Amino acid sequence: MSYLGKSQSKSLHKMLGKILDIHTQEPIKASIHFTCLNNECYLGFIENDASLGNYELSLIRNNDYCVKISAPNYITVIDTISLHKMIKKNYHLNPLYPFEMLIFKTGKDDLMTNSEYILKKTVQILHQFPDFTIQLEGHT
Repeated sequence: MSYLGKSQSKSLHKMLGKILDIHTQEPIKASIHFTCLNNECYLGFIENDASLGNYELSLIRNNDYCVKISAPNYITVIDTISLHKMIKKNYHLNPLYPFEMLIFKTGKDDLMTNSEYILKKTVQILHQFPDFTIQLEGHT
């Protein structure tokens, strides 16, 4: 997909690749938003081929771009590229794992029984995916 007229096609380079699940390597349907950083202009977005994960777009060469890849139930990836030649780049997205709330006993630092089970499930996921990052928040 090109975002310029045919008269400017000589000054374009392609960016192409796949968007895949980081763990299964299966294709993911995603939206790819791109912004030209040279003039801070949002150019738009495309959606990749859901069955193969492929994406392809043409952008003005010798510019810097911010590329944002988002898909439902996956962590959004933001990348910066300098387009001086054709770029072939695959993106691997991490799935989101919704966790239930951990509940503590009132006025104590002891977990409620149900929360101990949730914490054990979380530990299992962390053992299965050692590069996985989680954020825990608490309120008093």
